[in-house]
Order: sequence, then C-alpha cells, then structure tokens
Amino acid sequence: MISQKVYEDLNKEYGKVASWSLWAEVGETPTSNTGDMSLFLEREIFKKLRNDLVFVALNASVHEDRKDSYTGSWANFHSDDNKAQRDFKLRYALVNTPFEGQYITDVIKNHPDKNSAAVIKYVEEHPETATENIKVLKKELTILGGNPRIIALGQDAYNILKNNLDDNDTLLLMTHYSDYRNKESLRVEAIDLLLNEKSLKGLIKDKIEDLKADRDKQIVTIERLEKENEARKKLAKENNKIKKISK
Repeated sequence: MISQKVYEDLNKEYGKVASWSLWAEVGETPTSNTGDMSLFLEREIFKKLRNDLVFVALNASVHEDRKDSYTGSWANFHSDDNKAQRDFKLRYALVNTPFEGQYITDVIKNHPDKNSAAVIKYVEEHPETATENIKVLKKELTILGGNPRIIALGQDAYNILKNNLDDNDTLLLMTHYSDYRNKESLRVEAIDLLLNEKSLKGLIKDKIEDLKADRDKQIVTIERLEKENEARKKLAKENNKIKKISK
C-alpha cells in the first residue's frame, strides 16, 4: 500500500498521463466498464494501490473523446472508446493477480499516437526526447518509492528503457496489450512471469497454486477458441466452394 501523500503527489504531477492497474469489474461484454473511473473517486483509493512494480508502455494512444465526459485523473489506460481500445485486454491480464493495483505510465509522455512506428521514428530523429522523458520517469519512480521492478509493455518501450535506465534497475518485458493475441494468452504470459521470474517471487508467496490453476483454466479456453476458429475457417472455405459451384 502507498501513502496518501504519495498518491496525492503523483496525482498532482502525473494524474493526466499515468494511472494504476485497477479497473471496474467487467460487465456484459469484455470491453465494458474499462473506462469506468468511479473507483478513483473513492476517498481512500490509495489503500488499494501498491509500489512493488511499475508498468511502462511506449506512449498514449489516440481515442475518441470520452463518452462520459470524465476529465479527472488516471484516465490513461482506462479508455471508454470500446470500438478501438485494447485496455480491456490489459485489465484481463492483470486483475486478481499481484500485478493489480500497480502504477502504470508511458515512457514517452504527451505524444499521443496510435502508430508506434511513427513514435519510434520521432524519438530516433529527436534523441533528446528519450533523455528528457527518462528523467521524468525517474522522478515518478522517486515519488512512488519502494524500489519497484519495471515491466515494459512491448518491445519498443523495453528498448528505450534498456538503453537509458541504470543497469541495476530490474527491467522485465511483457507483450503489449494491443498485440493480436487474445486476452487469455496475455493473462497466461502475465502469470508465467509471476511464476518464473525470481525478482517477483516475493509477490506470489501463498498464491502459487491459485496462479497455476488460473493459468490452466486460461489454456483450456485458448485451446477451445482455437478449435472454434479453425471450424469457422473450414466452414467459410466450404461455403466459398459452394458459391463457386453455384456460379
């Protein structure tokens, strides 16, 4: 748990560009309630937050204006643009694990762009951008406290962090949640990281068996989805043959 002062200091400095791995519960669809910010209106929300680690993505994406007109803090990684957002996959991967309630931010701030290649090109053409933003990130980590491990969300963010952070910083990698893989696969990756990474062993303690059972459950779902997908492809192929014959 972090202190109220830490929460307020981070909110003041970075509330508009960062957030926490805490979301409202899923509703009728996988994307539902990802942008529900009501939990951050709780007076003592800081008691649900932690500083064991920090998730760092590349940059903020671009979405339509919020439907709920929310203008408060921590809206990053909590989009309510259900047509385009993939934040729901990050929620699915992290909730009900020791990864829940941790700080999330971007390494390149105030540079919204859904095209990561364009962002990397900009950083390469303006190398001072990475240097300046790393300074900001280090300030964030100082305020957060706790000597957190850093988990890069995606290879692009990882490369920038690897090239600019100190060697003694614990830097890990997870697939970015915009990846083509389904949410169940991302959760398996998150659980595997918890189970296999030595620097995270202190976070799981008595949760090992529950995490293994969760992982097995996700794999069963993944296998079922793959079979259903293959069946759809086969049916579509057969339907195409019938259409060609009928012509």
